[in-house]
Amino acid sequence: MSVNQISLNELNEYEWWSYWGNHLKNDYFYAIKSDFFREPLFNRVGFLSGNAELPSDLINSDMSFFVPIAKGYWDVEKRLLTAGYIAVDRLDIYNFKKPIIKDENGVEIIKGKDIDKWISTYVRSFEEDINLIPYIRDSLKRALADGKTSLIAKMDGNVFSGVAAVYEGEISVGVYCVGVLPEYRHRKIGTSLVNFASTFTDKPIFLQAFSSAALGKFYKKSGFELIYSKEVLKKSISNKCGSCFTNFYVKRDARPGIYNLNQIFVGLDGCISANLNFSTNELESTKVIIENTRGYMHVLDGKVRVNLQYLQVADIRFLYLDILHELIHISQSIKGENLYDTRFTYFNRPTEIEAYRFAISEAQKIGMNTAEIKEYLKVEWVSEGEFNDFLKLMNLN
Repeated sequence: MSVNQISLNELNEYEWWSYWGNHLKNDYFYAIKSDFFREPLFNRVGFLSGNAELPSDLINSDMSFFVPIAKGYWDVEKRLLTAGYIAVDRLDIYNFKKPIIKDENGVEIIKGKDIDKWISTYVRSFEEDINLIPYIRDSLKRALADGKTSLIAKMDGNVFSGVAAVYEGEISVGVYCVGVLPEYRHRKIGTSLVNFASTFTDKPIFLQAFSSAALGKFYKKSGFELIYSKEVLKKSISNKCGSCFTNFYVKRDARPGIYNLNQIFVGLDGCISANLNFSTNELESTKVIIENTRGYMHVLDGKVRVNLQYLQVADIRFLYLDILHELIHISQSIKGENLYDTRFTYFNRPTEIEAYRFAISEAQKIGMNTAEIKEYLKVEWVSEGEFNDFLKLMNLN
């Protein structure tokens, strides 16, 4: 997805969420602030361009920053990471790719008299505080007044089993607030809602979901394609449990070539020396090779080799854990251990077990939940059975 397409979708998103709080916008960024909805989604700065110069009062506020992980926004990411922000989650943007289904039985457009019923389902689906109901009602009424918003629900008799809001901007349609009652989940109700939304228009359909919800596999099976992701950055209060993450950023714009470790992965030096028993000389002599190749990151001939595209678009937390993982391998290699002992399968190899134990411990320190850690660990060259056995070994089953 091009930077221009990203900015157009971001604009659509801003228009929808602007009904939920106080807001401001210029050509480069927008901000939404709510006194009632405390989640980062409602108290955030989003970006319409990577050229944004952010006011100091926003940088020093308690706002979240949702930064697209894309070439045109790398400078914004760097400015925030070096200003003491850390990644706490990721918001994934999906495009609906399935053929349009003309008749999605049981899904209806909700009229004004049923708005409270829609809100009740929304609140239960997202486990929101019932005291927020008046503010949700007010936000929805303002959204409905402009004629661009439709509220839809999946019916089970008189029960709304699932709900969504459809906002049609000039160039795309956003499907927001997709919620399904707990007792109705795993019945493809969310897919039915998006199928129905796709009949509204020929414009591209977009949906968003937090990575921490671990719904990526479900969306891909349901006909969605991941288009781009946004880092959710929050101001770090303190260095969590001795983690290096609060000082970490990646030079994503590096071109293919050979670099010193700290030219690409910045902020690890002192912390890594203490936590991985690396000498200063060993760290300074570690080389990183960025190349146009397949895969993610691995060690070969004592050097860390990184896929260029992975460096550019990966979750910053995954890059952080990966480089720690590979530095464990560098240390093992210096000790003479065999990193590719073919007597073992991948997840049973002692060198991998040691490296992953450290990475998992660090992932927990920086606040990743179990579902996110599983997503990080999953690799396509390992069978489901071996992966599940490994999760048990790591106490993540």
